[in-house]
Amino acid sequence: MPSRPVDFSNYSFPSVSKAKAECKRIRDKYSPGERVSDPDDDAFLRALVSEHRNSATKVGRGIRHFEVASNSALGARSGNLGIWIKQEGSSELVDFGYGGVIEWIADPSNDRQDRRRVERALRNAIRHR
Repeated sequence: MPSRPVDFSNYSFPSVSKAKAECKRIRDKYSPGERVSDPDDDAFLRALVSEHRNSATKVGRGIRHFEVASNSALGARSGNLGIWIKQEGSSELVDFGYGGVIEWIADPSNDRQDRRRVERALRNAIRHR
């Protein structure tokens, strides 16, 4: 299967895996509960969140900062970390879901994501029998 490039704002990656690796590099640079403080990391994440299909909801009244936090609220395994958004005027963190954004940029028709959702639903249906 050929690589799918990911291009947005001033950023360009030859493949989805390279774009996701950049997000993981940023995530792993910070401890849980720590704000993303490097201006380059912040600029990258702001550019990426602007590509989100629901960017208005993710941004809210504005992004105060990004923060590394546990994904346990999303039903992820213990210790699974993600990058979250701290909105202006809100005390809650908002899930960013950078992987989905990257997939969307690489495949705006959503064909691959739809196929994966169907496969996941079928696996879950079989598992729960």
